[in-house]
Amino acid sequence: MLPPRLDSVSPLGGQRGTEIELTLRGQRLNEPQALLLSRPGIEVVEVKKGKDATVCTINLRLAADCPLGAHPLRLRTAAGLSNLCQLFIGAAVEIVETRVPGAPQLVTTACTIDGAINGEETDCYQIALPQGGRCIAELEAMRLGRGPIDLALSVRDPGNCEIARVDDTALGHKDPWLAFEAKTAGVYEVRVEPSYADSTNAGPYRLHLGDLPRPTAALPGGGAIGSTLTVTLIGDAMAMAAEVLVPDDCGEWFAFYPSDSRGTAPTPLWLRAGGPPEITPATEEHGAAMVTIPCSISGVVTTPTGMRYRFAAKKSEVLELRALALGSHSPLDPVLVVHDEQGALLAADDDAGAPASDSFLRFTAPLDGNYVVTVSDQLGHCGALHVFRLECGSRPRVTRSRLVLARGQEPVLNVPQGGNVGMVLQFDDTDFDAGQSFVMPSLPQGVTATFGRLQKGVNLVPLMLSAALDAPLCSALAMLAMHNEIAPFERPAGYAQVLPLVSVRNDQPILTTTQRRLPIAVTSPAPFTVDIIAPKVPLVRGAPMAVQIHVHRREGFAGEVRLKTLWTPSGVGGGEVTLPANTDNCTLPLDANGNAPLGPFAFAVLATATEKDEGFMQCSPFIEITIEKPWLTAQTQGGRTTVGTTISLPIELKGEHALQGPLQVQLLALPRGATSAPITIAADATATTLPVTFAADAATGKFRELMLEIRVPHEGATVIHRFPVGELRIDPPKKSSRVTQPAKVPATDGKVQRP
Repeated sequence: MLPPRLDSVSPLGGQRGTEIELTLRGQRLNEPQALLLSRPGIEVVEVKKGKDATVCTINLRLAADCPLGAHPLRLRTAAGLSNLCQLFIGAAVEIVETRVPGAPQLVTTACTIDGAINGEETDCYQIALPQGGRCIAELEAMRLGRGPIDLALSVRDPGNCEIARVDDTALGHKDPWLAFEAKTAGVYEVRVEPSYADSTNAGPYRLHLGDLPRPTAALPGGGAIGSTLTVTLIGDAMAMAAEVLVPDDCGEWFAFYPSDSRGTAPTPLWLRAGGPPEITPATEEHGAAMVTIPCSISGVVTTPTGMRYRFAAKKSEVLELRALALGSHSPLDPVLVVHDEQGALLAADDDAGAPASDSFLRFTAPLDGNYVVTVSDQLGHCGALHVFRLECGSRPRVTRSRLVLARGQEPVLNVPQGGNVGMVLQFDDTDFDAGQSFVMPSLPQGVTATFGRLQKGVNLVPLMLSAALDAPLCSALAMLAMHNEIAPFERPAGYAQVLPLVSVRNDQPILTTTQRRLPIAVTSPAPFTVDIIAPKVPLVRGAPMAVQIHVHRREGFAGEVRLKTLWTPSGVGGGEVTLPANTDNCTLPLDANGNAPLGPFAFAVLATATEKDEGFMQCSPFIEITIEKPWLTAQTQGGRTTVGTTISLPIELKGEHALQGPLQVQLLALPRGATSAPITIAADATATTLPVTFAADAATGKFRELMLEIRVPHEGATVIHRFPVGELRIDPPKKSSRVTQPAKVPATDGKVQRP
């Protein structure tokens, strides 16, 4: 069955410590069973069906300590897991925008407004402030993941004069925020409007208002995983210090929500997890602070020329330098430059790091001595917002993995009861010498995982999940790990699936989220299963193989089934076939070129079918197919002849190991009008000839596609070998060189001669 599809959730969020009723709209929502949640703090109280398959409701209880920010969720039905949507949890009171045409909505401070821009309208909210009263306004629009919504914020004083306006901000990932102070007591108006006039620039938003803390950065900007940082918050009218715990399951960056007696900042600060140890640079010397590598330095670019640091290096020492800013939502576009002490430029970089607008360079010291690294902005911008983290030192070698997804495919594994689901993992930085293999703990009840072999030079591996027929319908978020044959025996697999939330032209994502666990659901059974009959012979380089497929149909299912390979190594090609209705067996072609990796690989096929407008997918269990070098070699050359002749094509044979016989030899891809009957030769033959006959009307020209096929019997099966023949040239018949003279006619002198 096709899984559910979510188009929207409402409300957009909720205040922690309360209960909300969540309405989900989309497709195939007629059998809602549960929510799969990625973060703690949300309890599902009740799941209710809607009036039809386009809507359902779920009652949620939000814990008082529910983590703030976006909570990814997926709806589970009997057909599997939906696409990802997000629910936003805040600390302030939640209110809903009330539509009163032509009249602003009066609100209290310290609240979150759930609203929407429809068309090219402007939404107005009024708040009363005393003289000297302070207020921040922060907008979540693009970050909600509902589309490329570009909104602007402005503030008008009691005299209707605009005192502040802002559009994009780095801290809000293009969403605007501003802070203002009431110079006079009265009612101030906060306006939300499209940043440009376009009827498509519309959608939902969450507006945060109140006298809340709003620091713009924290120093230091990161620390060791599992450590507690003491950070200084900058950019707020009230400078603060805070204790921050660096989590161990967050990836490279994590969100920190500053709070004080005024409340909690609606938009978090983003801090770095891991990297070289954080240090405070020593006293500046010659205009550059001295540091010892490896280290991390958190700073602010306060001058157009940037911040400079000196370090010592030995001759031929290789050092890695990274200037990180984008991950912390800093507006800085960092540039890294390395000079020697005499000022000679040795290395520079802009935008080579990951993420793309950060900087990275690998520097080799030419001599023993001191060097200077400078961090600046590409356009010379500077200021309190332009924070960075300079990491000096090599990154540790860790495995990183992700699922290979087709366009529009969700990174979820919906396993049918009594069946299988297959996908492909991509990985890098794997330690093959440690004898690594993937494992998947914390699977749903009744589900098992199988992985293909890891092979050097191949960064892909197939994954298969199987569910018992009596496995309960359920879901889980599974971890992905690595098992090693040498210590440490268990290592993280670094699973990180980047999911686009908002894309623009050519499917270019401008807002993403990262999934760090594999969503798995057990679904209702499919009306068929599929098996592969394991071949008794290997797949030989340069030759094809026909794999036997059998489909087991459950009673009542007679439709056609489409089959294709789940995955094959580089150099191995697999075809696609359609099994007609009411048939159970077919063959799927495989072939290996001359560069296909030798050895065994896990092979499976994907089967899809449709019944009563419902789509189903099954995967066969893995079988092992081995790729080998050809068991023999055959040398032959093309030739040249004319139509209407017969030639004998000489063939030289050399066996790589003992063969069973007899061998069958034939030519393939002959041109029109050419025939060659297969011949049988002994298994130990070293030479033979193959006759080829060309009819009088055979095609003429040069032919380079001819293949010599040798079929080698083995264990009751056949191993096919194919070798190129070379160019065969067929000429038309030669014209006669004798010139025919016209017959002489006797003179008649004008008289007619009669016989």
